[in-house]
Formats: sequence, structure tokens, C-alpha cells
Amino acid sequence: MRKKISNILNIILITIIPLLDIFNKIIPIELNIAISLMLLLISSILTKGYAYKLLVFFYLAVIVLSTIYLDNNIKISLITYIKAFSFPIMLMYFKGQENTNIPPDTLSRIFYLYLLIILITNNTSLIGVLIVLLPLAINRIYKHNNKYLSGIYTLLLVISLIIINNYLVNITFVITMLYQLIKNRKDIKKSMIVLLIISIGLLTYSLIINIDSINIIDNLNKQIDIFNKTNFEEQLLGIYNLKDYKINNLGIDAFDIFFSLGYLGTITFVVTLLISFRKLKAPTYFYISFTSLFLYSFISHDYITSLSATVLLGLTSLVLKEEDKKRILLVSNMYPSKNYRHYGVFVKNVKKSLEESSFIVEKVSIIKHDNKIIKLLAYLRMYGISFLKAMFNSYDYIYCHFISHTVFPIIPGYYLSSNTKLVLNVHGNDIVKDNEEDEKNIPRSKKVIKYADKVIVPSEYYLSIVNEEYNVDKKKIVVYPSGGVNKEIFKDIPMPVAKEYLKLDPNINYIGMVSRIEKDKGWDTLVNAASYLSKENLINNYKFIIIGKGKETQDLKKLIKQKELKDYFIIKEFANQETLNYYYNSFDMLIFPTKRKSESLGLVGLEAMATKTPLIACSLYGPREYAINNINALTYEKDEDGKKLASLIKKMIEMPKDKKDELIENAYETSSNYDERRTTVRLKQVFKN
Repeated sequence: MRKKISNILNIILITIIPLLDIFNKIIPIELNIAISLMLLLISSILTKGYAYKLLVFFYLAVIVLSTIYLDNNIKISLITYIKAFSFPIMLMYFKGQENTNIPPDTLSRIFYLYLLIILITNNTSLIGVLIVLLPLAINRIYKHNNKYLSGIYTLLLVISLIIINNYLVNITFVITMLYQLIKNRKDIKKSMIVLLIISIGLLTYSLIINIDSINIIDNLNKQIDIFNKTNFEEQLLGIYNLKDYKINNLGIDAFDIFFSLGYLGTITFVVTLLISFRKLKAPTYFYISFTSLFLYSFISHDYITSLSATVLLGLTSLVLKEEDKKRILLVSNMYPSKNYRHYGVFVKNVKKSLEESSFIVEKVSIIKHDNKIIKLLAYLRMYGISFLKAMFNSYDYIYCHFISHTVFPIIPGYYLSSNTKLVLNVHGNDIVKDNEEDEKNIPRSKKVIKYADKVIVPSEYYLSIVNEEYNVDKKKIVVYPSGGVNKEIFKDIPMPVAKEYLKLDPNINYIGMVSRIEKDKGWDTLVNAASYLSKENLINNYKFIIIGKGKETQDLKKLIKQKELKDYFIIKEFANQETLNYYYNSFDMLIFPTKRKSESLGLVGLEAMATKTPLIACSLYGPREYAINNINALTYEKDEDGKKLASLIKKMIEMPKDKKDELIENAYETSSNYDERRTTVRLKQVFKN
């Protein structure tokens, strides 16, 4: 929750604060103060670390006390302190965050947006923002995988800086290009030398044109005259009564920090600044931006305390802190939701595993929708966002799940990006047809799979399909079991405890099935098997719990009613993984009757094994990878009427305890081979190589 609120606050900071600067002449100063104070208070609450929170509240207390006990201009008091301390406080706010969803490319585009605003409005007070973001923008030009887009950005940059003709920006341009050459001295590109020559030319021209406008001494003399008119108490606190001085003309630059805050305020500012830089892990580009901004504050006012520059410089420290991490764009048409908590949960687990391995993962996905119109709109949204991200952002990898439905929008961006790798993760009926509805998936997948640098499959069964039917070289294929089994969640707990948690009757034995209720998932086989068992009076003390829902839920209920088994069946909707663990542990056995050809692995069976729940499975397709008859499970092949399954359920009920314990222990050992901690190593290798 804290992370979500922080992300929302970041968005507010980079949208609202710049507007305060852009429209500072028409926005009432009271509103400016109120918004700034509110954002500072929220940031202090959200940020980890008591030192920062105490500092913020101390700073706010100084403002309040000074306005109560001193007969001064309240507006000047507040705006002076807010502007002076906004940079160190915002820097500490961003330093206190663990990560961000804002990629460097977004900040680079903000730079070009500000270029456009300055060109249109001629608002030179926003020059500080250009100084802050210029090093990052130049860095992204050379780091972006789309060289065509980099060329366009370079052209826009040079043309805009020629028009703006600001010597302060051009000095930053030269410094950044010199650093680029030093940093890449082993691989200097001609474009870097050309851009350095252009930057020097622009600086020389702007200095010649603007040399007469640099009036540091005059500005300093004006401030000294004003300061000398105040008494010692005002000089100590730096909050003085200037009734004839217009608020919107109050310049807070490097000299003004002392004159406006006084002796005590300046000392507090320096201490705050030092604290904000303590343990700050920021790259060189950040320090170029900060040093430029600080030095230029001696030449022209309103840079070091520009709210826009303050927020963006703090944000830059956070974004660039993770610049060296590999970035992955994950696109999936499956992801868990409140209504379908188990649908696509492996995609969520994969994302979590990658993030824990220090990758930055940007997700574009949709959840399951029953309404066709909403589903269509969700797909259009996913296609639009994934197309734009792949085209305009720079990623090390684009990682697509269920390839027939997710890959096409990213192909143009991938094709134009020279160093981006495409990883495709196949799952089920995106490459294997179960029915006529799946027919259209096959040609789509065949068209896109040829672009893949790597193809991830859930099992050896699917490896053979991808290799033989899709002509993908085995060297490109990696077997990774859909996230594996999280043994911190799926574990053995006492059956009475599980039943009590789920409020199940402790005197009843339960047989479970966890699956979507759809064609060929085997729910009909289970109902038919239960019918045979009830006729033989073998399950008088048993009930069946089916966890899941789908297109054929009503058909399931009709069949149960038709077989007169309503007293034997309990149907639950999908549960989250934590609750699912309790269900597994309350079952005497789990039935996994899937007969889908597209069943690529079947994590449900492995999760049951991890909880030491006996397993009965159909071994036609994916489950045959791990379920071995009479070794770690009971298995059957084709079973049209449920008789084979009924006989296995009877066998499991009557199985001697020592034989059943052996089956369970072997199953648990099998599940350990699919432990998430083990299987994640394979996934990491795909993205690290």
C-alpha cells in the first residue's frame, strides 16, 4: 500500500509542481504554499527513516513559529523557507524510496516536453529543469536501443538549444559530452565527437551574445543593501518585513539562501543538505546536474530552489540509481485478479522472482473478463500500451507470455531496437490446439516465434512440440516450469488445523479438485467417478470440493444434479495461494483429471505434492512429466466414463498406511525438484546471458 501511494505521489510531484512554476504569476501564493506543504507532509509520512521525518516536522515547526511570534510578512516567511529547503527535503524523500516505476526514458521525454514549453512560452524560469535533465537526456540518446529514435532526439536537442541560446544550459551540454567521452573512451563514437564540437560552438555563441547580461555583482549589492536594513533578530532568522517587495520577484539563489534564511537558517540548510547527500547512491549524471544547478545559482537566481528542478533532480537520483539494472518489458494476457485469483498466478510469481533478482520489470497485462466488450477493450489497451512502450522505451528484454495473443504489437519496436532481446513464454493452447476455437492461435504463434531469441517452455513435453512442430532450435529453448512451486506457501500443515481454518467438518473426509471449469479439464470425469463410488457406498463419509469456475460451471452443476450427487459436492471459486494451501492440507487426496492436450505441466499437482497431499492424475500430457504411477502418485490415461478414476480413488482410500506414506514422501521429493528457488535459477540465466 505504501509503495502504491508513493508511486501516486511521484506522479503528482512531476505533474502538479511544474504547473506551479509555469503558472507562478497567476496562481495565488496561498495555494502554492498549501500544495507545497501538503506534498512535503505526505512525503515525510511515506518515507522510511525517523531522522528525515523529524527534520521535515522541525522545518515546518520553524515556519509556523516564525509566523506566530514575529511581526513579519507571513507569505514571504513561508515561501522563503519552502523554496530554500525543498531540494534537500525532496532529495531525502526520493532517497528513502526503494525503487520507482518511472523509467529513465520517461524523464528524458519530460526534458523534451520542457524544451517545447520554453520554446512556446519563453519562460526562462524553467531553465533550471533543462539543466537538471540535460545530462540524463544525453545519456539516454546513447543508451537507447532504438537508434532511429536516438537520432531524432539528437536533432531535436540541437535545434532547440540553438533557439533557446542559454549559456548556462550550453555549459551543462559541454560538461556532459566531455563526461560521455571519458566514460566511453574505449569505444568513442563519431557522433560523440560531433556532438561535443556542436556543444562547444553553442556555448561560445551564447557567451558572446549574453556576456553583458551576467550581472552577479549588481545582484549581490542589492541583496546586501536589503540585508543591512534589518535588525539582528531578523538577520539571525532571515525573515524580515519587506512590505514593498513583490513576492513573485523574490529571488532565492545561492546568495539569497544566506540573506533570506539568516545565520540560523543557513546553518540548518547546510546541515539538511549534507544529510540529504549521506549514503546517496547516485550516478555521475546526477552530480553533474546538481553541481551545474548549484554553480549557476551564483549567476542567475531561482535555480537551486526551483520547485520543478527540485522534484526532477530528486527523481533523477532515484531513477538513475537503478540505471545499470537490466530492464524487462513483461507482456501477458493472464494475471490474477480478485475474481480469478489463480488465473495467471505463475506470471505474477515470475515477475516477483525477476524483481527479487535485481531486474526492473515493467508489466503490461490484462486480467480475466467475462464480459466480451470489456475483454475487447482490455486487449486494445494492452496492445496500445505494449506497442508504445516497445517503440519508445528502451529495454534489455521484451518478455511475452501466451505468444499468439501478445507478441504482434511489440514487433515494430523490437525490430527497430538493435540490442533488445525477445523472450517468448509458451503456455498452452497458444501453440497446441484443443478445439476449433484454438485453431487461429497456431498460425499466429508460428509467425511470431521465429523472431524469438529465446523460447521458454513449461516442460520437456512442450519442448518437443516447439522443436518439432515450430522448427525452433533446441539451443533456443529453455525448460522452466511456470514459476515452480513456492514452498514458503505450499507446505504441510496438520489436517485438523486446515479444516478448522476453512470451517470444514472435522468428521468428513474431503477429496479435492483445483481447476478452471472448462472443456477437457476433467470435471465430468470426476463427477462420473463419484457416481460410481456412491452407488457402491464407498464415499458415505466423503465429500468432493471443487475449487474453480469457468465457462462450464453451469454444466458441472447440472451434471451433479443429474447424478443426484448434490450432497457430495461443494463448489468454491478460486482461492488465493495462501488459502489454497489450507485446502490442499484438508484433502485426503487431490484429483487432477485434466485431459487437455494443451496442459503443458500442471502446477496444481506439484503444489499438492509439496503439501504432502496424495495425488491422482491423468497422465496423458503435462502431468506425466512428474506423476509416476505407484511411485509418487496414482495415474490413469483415457477414462471416458470415470470408471478408472473411481477405481483409483477406491485404491487410495483402501491403501495401507505404509504404502501411502511412501507415495507421499516420494511425491514431496519430486516437488522439491520444482521448488521455486531452484527453478528460478534457470529463468535468471535466460535474462543474464
